[in-house]
Amino acid sequence: MKRLIFIFLLFANLVSFSQNLKYAHKVIDTLASPYMHGRGYTFNGHQMAADYISKQLKQIKLRKFNHSYFQTFELQSNVFPNSMEVTMDNVKLNPGADYIVGGATNSCSGTFEIITLTLRDLQNRKKYMSMTGGPTYKNKFVYLPDSLSTIEEVKDIYRNIVQNNVVKASGIITTSPKLTFDPSIEQKNFVHIILKDSIVLNKTPKTITVNIDAKEVKCQTNNIIGYIKGKVDTFIVITAHYDHLGTMGKDIFFPGAHDNASGCAMALDLAHQLAKSKKKPHYGIAFMFFSGEELGLLGSYYYTKYPLFPLSKIKFLINLDIEGSGDEGIQIVNSKVFKKEYEIMKNINEQKKYLPQLKERGPAANSDHYFFYKNGVPSFYIYSLGKYKQYHNIYDTRENIPLSGYENIFKLVFDFINEINK
Repeated sequence: MKRLIFIFLLFANLVSFSQNLKYAHKVIDTLASPYMHGRGYTFNGHQMAADYISKQLKQIKLRKFNHSYFQTFELQSNVFPNSMEVTMDNVKLNPGADYIVGGATNSCSGTFEIITLTLRDLQNRKKYMSMTGGPTYKNKFVYLPDSLSTIEEVKDIYRNIVQNNVVKASGIITTSPKLTFDPSIEQKNFVHIILKDSIVLNKTPKTITVNIDAKEVKCQTNNIIGYIKGKVDTFIVITAHYDHLGTMGKDIFFPGAHDNASGCAMALDLAHQLAKSKKKPHYGIAFMFFSGEELGLLGSYYYTKYPLFPLSKIKFLINLDIEGSGDEGIQIVNSKVFKKEYEIMKNINEQKKYLPQLKERGPAANSDHYFFYKNGVPSFYIYSLGKYKQYHNIYDTRENIPLSGYENIFKLVFDFINEINK
């Protein structure tokens, strides 16, 4: 009889986690869909995503700290809502696939001569000073081959030209083997175009025609917060950011399945499972979904400035960001700081063989745990490791994301929460 009960419970557990994976796919499919416009600040993508997540919290029946799940704040972003056309040497290039623009790029339209700067140009101090002191490159684009960025003698000069346009050109062109986009809260007074390096392989570009529409926008956005009540007024907190990179022109968007629809799915998944328990947990469990992460951790920074309950009442925080892989295990930021909690997680993993490795790491300002950590909150940031490497590009799609370790990461985090919630 005991054996039958064990088999029944094991089967029920497997079915439950299988359902979790289906739910995760559903959440990722929704958040990474074209309808959400990359969850950025064009076409109201961020608010569509926020509305979807808040409806999920309502279905789970999480409590609200105030009258709403929303904590509203304002941010600024440079966005590309309309035209995005680049033609080089009479060949039309495809945004996202052949090139991306720098996040702080301004509006620009016209045809421009391209001047290629060489190693000799940057080594020649007199010529460099003349380049930065006069109108030499006004109404021209300057092309800097990627090889210059790694040459010790000139890499600071290279960086100064790319970041600050000290040559006063209308635009800067660089190359990269991978096209990864990073948004910006500001707009600069020049265009930065990053080409896929194969586009200019063994070529010296001569002319470029651009039609780029950039806008600085200010908008209200929301953190989304709900909780499960505990026996005491202290909380375990689960966080994930739901914003992503938005659009590059009106036709191209960044889906952000891995970063971070997957983390949102896991946080919602945990909320579903933990809310099912008929037994009230000792510590409350709060779930926080942040906006503005891609622009510089803006949502989590705002929350730590204006918390809905004292930060001192957080027993432990787990930040979930990039959970769509996991076949090679997970990286745990702050595991070298909070060794007691790391040992608990490590022991669970060794006993249940969930993941091939738990990789340790010290503090890092690379996701939404950071400002909590800086304010004295014990915290981990967990991200998955694996063969899937799509990140900040147009290929991080719901179709491509493998979720190869998702179920086992989920089980490990679920068991860890239950272990420390005593």
